[in-house]
Amino acid sequence: MTDTSSQTAPPRDTLQAEIAYQTSPAGGKMTTFIIRDKTGTCNIPAYTNARLINCTLQSLVVSNASILYLNTCTLEGTGTYNVTNSAVLAESIKVNAPVTFTNSKVEFSSDCKIGQNITLRSTSYLKSNGNTWQGKNSKASIAITALDGSRVESIKDAWSQWSDYFWKATTNSIIKVTNPVKIDHTGDTGGGLSLIDDSSVMVLSHPLAISLTGNTNPVFTATKNSRIELYNTPSVISDSIIFQLDTSKGIIRNVTSLKSNKEEIGRAHV
Repeated sequence: MTDTSSQTAPPRDTLQAEIAYQTSPAGGKMTTFIIRDKTGTCNIPAYTNARLINCTLQSLVVSNASILYLNTCTLEGTGTYNVTNSAVLAESIKVNAPVTFTNSKVEFSSDCKIGQNITLRSTSYLKSNGNTWQGKNSKASIAITALDGSRVESIKDAWSQWSDYFWKATTNSIIKVTNPVKIDHTGDTGGGLSLIDDSSVMVLSHPLAISLTGNTNPVFTATKNSRIELYNTPSVISDSIIFQLDTSKGIIRNVTSLKSNKEEIGRAHV
């Protein structure tokens, strides 16, 4: 056993300082730890299992097979927020900064408030159940962007105040949204729901009527052999066209009515 009695403990006043202490000889070179009530940058070392409670993260780097648990934390700062080859499990957190996940898994389990863009790359997976996706400012243009074979599963979430689209998928990605409790584009200049490109799929099953006013974007846009699936919706009413497709497909089942205030409901765009 290594004698650490003579080691000088580093300061522990910030979040990163506490992480440095936990992983230092003075802290026992811990690879599993819990930190509460700290603020600052956050760089999680490789192969680490960390739980943060009531912390404010001014930046975030997680990489190389680490697992990060966030509870009642806030992501808010001017730094970058990147998670690579790792997993994040979040409960009751606030996301006020853009976050990119690469080859990673993220789960927003309950009562999270996501106010800035989430980007998924390289076969990442996101699951969200019972959370609020409400854009915070003009930079919040698209809630979720899924790329490179990534997957999104949303259940009983609330969606509002994203200026362009709620969901974007490209390069063989899939977004599935089931039973959202709210879809509200009031005051959003673009006002489209989904932009799907390059052999990707969007599935929306929504038990309530969808009404979009003042929107200039199509409700659903699909290009390059992609597919839009709309199920179990009483009606869709839009100031813009509802479907814009090129070589892509739209599947509509158990939808009572579609109404556009344009001259057509759909448009083939080549």
